Amino acid sequence: MSGLISENFKRIVLIGFRGVGKTTVGKKLSEMANWKYISTDDLIKEATGQPISYLVETKGWKNFRKIENDVIQALRNETEVIIDCGGGVVENSDNVNLLLSNSLIVWIDAEISDIKERISQDDDRPLLSHYHLEDDILNNYKRRFPLYQFYSHICLNSSKDSVEELCQKIISYMKKISE
Repeated sequence: MSGLISENFKRIVLIGFRGVGKTTVGKKLSEMANWKYISTDDLIKEATGQPISYLVETKGWKNFRKIENDVIQALRNETEVIIDCGGGVVENSDNVNLLLSNSLIVWIDAEISDIKERISQDDDRPLLSHYHLEDDILNNYKRRFPLYQFYSHICLNSSKDSVEELCQKIISYMKKISE
C-alpha cells in the first residue's frame, strides 16, 4: 500500500465504539497494506503494566484519558501505520486533533445488538457510566455517535461487511484518494 499514500493520508486511524471490530480490521488491514499495526489500548497496557479495566477501576476515567493522551502524543509522527484507538478517543478533542494530522480517519460501526453481544463476551471492557450493560452501551453510543460522525472521513459497518470486505473498502478509498 505504500504506493497508495496520498499527500493527505500517511496513516489510517480506526475509531468507533467498543466491540465493533476495530482490532480485527486493524490487524487484517495491517497485513494487507504491509503497514505496522498499533493499538492505543495495548500501548496503554504496556505503559502501565495494568489491564484497562483495572486502570479505570482504580484510577478513574479522567486519569485513564490522560494516559491515553500521552500515548497518542507519542504517535503523532508515526507514518505507514494502522492506529486502532479505544472507543472513547473522540471524547478528547486534543486526541483527535493529534490523530487527524496526515490520517485517514475510518469509523468502524456496527449494529447495537452486535456490539452488545461482542462486549458481553469480554471481561476486560469496563462499563463506562452505568451498571447495566445495555444502558451503558446505549447511552454512551448515543453520546459518541455525533463525534464519530464529525471526525471520520468514511464510515463502514462491521455488521454488514466481513473483515476482508471492510479492508478492501478502506484500500479502495485510499487508491481513489491518491489518483
